[in-house]
Amino acid sequence: MTHYRIKNWERFQHYKNRNPPWIKLHMEMLGSEDWVMLDDASKLLMVVCMMLAARADGVLKAETAYIRRVAYLRSSPNLKPLVECGFLVPLADASTLQADACPEKEKEKEAEKENTLSASPTDFELFWQAYPREKNMSKKRALAAWKKLTPEKRQQAQAAVPGYRSYCEKNKSWYHTVHAERFLSHERFEGFAAEHQPTAEEIADAKDRADRLLRRGKYAENYQ
Repeated sequence: MTHYRIKNWERFQHYKNRNPPWIKLHMEMLGSEDWVMLDDASKLLMVVCMMLAARADGVLKAETAYIRRVAYLRSSPNLKPLVECGFLVPLADASTLQADACPEKEKEKEAEKENTLSASPTDFELFWQAYPREKNMSKKRALAAWKKLTPEKRQQAQAAVPGYRSYCEKNKSWYHTVHAERFLSHERFEGFAAEHQPTAEEIADAKDRADRLLRRGKYAENYQ
């Protein structure tokens, strides 16, 4: 079975996950040689191929019978004009399809998964209890941002909280506390990491308080 990659897919289609609910048709297409030199049937087929390829990160299987059925075409599609104009780029070896699809994205997903699994609820609870919170702050959103940080970044954020609390208290007449989510996702903690280094006794005491809160079940729903 022949496989094709859509030309410039990575340039014009930006999606985090495969099989998106829509694709992007850029105005640049109207002026491209690929589009201008095609007949009307091939122009329609070009859009159909993009929609189908979106399910596999820009890769299309040359199953003409399936393409005809799913696109409600009156006749069997002719992919040759799209190949000749360079819109469809043949893949040399279908066995390398998965690796060729987008290795960078796969690595990002694996790294994110690893960080999520290693995010200790107790460590986050320690951060959350120490952070200078306000009533409008969402614990759920802060936890989501926490999980995206590397273990090293989480340690930096944890160490920066006392310094940031001190900064907020000193400047409370004019300074508005940053939402915990933005403090983490924007890495605002980098400027406060050296302000205060908690002692071993402070860390142990804070962890003990966090453990007691978790055992009571008050925040258990956030970790299910």
